Amino acid sequence: MKDCKAALCQNWITNDKEQTVKSAVEQVRQATAEGADFVALPEMFVCPYTNRSMRESSEPLYGPTADALSSCAAQNGIYLIGGSFPEETESGLYNTCMVFDPSGNHIATHRKAHLFDVDVKDKISYRESDTFLPGNEVCVVDTDFGRIGVGICFDIRFPEYFRKLVLSGCEIVFVPSSFGNATGEAHWVLSMRMRAVDNQCYMLGIQPAPNPDLPYQAYGHTVATDPWGIVLGELNTAPGILYAELFASRIQQVRDEFPLLKARRPELYV
Repeated sequence: MKDCKAALCQNWITNDKEQTVKSAVEQVRQATAEGADFVALPEMFVCPYTNRSMRESSEPLYGPTADALSSCAAQNGIYLIGGSFPEETESGLYNTCMVFDPSGNHIATHRKAHLFDVDVKDKISYRESDTFLPGNEVCVVDTDFGRIGVGICFDIRFPEYFRKLVLSGCEIVFVPSSFGNATGEAHWVLSMRMRAVDNQCYMLGIQPAPNPDLPYQAYGHTVATDPWGIVLGELNTAPGILYAELFASRIQQVRDEFPLLKARRPELYV
């Protein structure tokens, strides 16, 4: 890993898909002006987080959203972790994140592997599987700054996924998300910190800003944590950009002083 700067864009989502995407692209431009090497957007950054809206906003992998993200990455010369959008395929819909390099090349795809099917009494009941199919791969990406990983929202609940990323060499992990208020207050920052502690890596969680005019209320609180689980920065609920300086020496320090990964005994875990 090389030292780098990440920018996490907490964007404002509306029912106007075209305007929402334009607003997100403008945030990416702002982040680039501040010297970011990586810029990341939230889960489902193109439309409201409802089954109906996501079906209505679906498009092919190489559709208008991919074109906008590719152009944005190339124009700004940054690695762009493109949040996620509803990808339409012959098999059905996926909750999909595309990653682009500084030349605008599409270099990775992550389809959300764990779908949010929950029923928390008096708080939230939702079935993401009514809309999406689950992806079947982990997302590992080689960049000029080292190897990064990508998970989407509910993936964070499954430690095995992130351990596999880190064992594959990832030292920075981006998690585009759209946690709601019911689970966000209890578990969002906690989950990000725990995956960082478990895997001694940088964890970067990107959320949309809550819009009171929409039926689903995102929690906000985009957050960055270091390999010791220390919160490097956290936004509130307003639209904004969180910047995080990521240092290779910090990962090395934590792993040398507290060698968790070396102390693993995988023969006991099968």
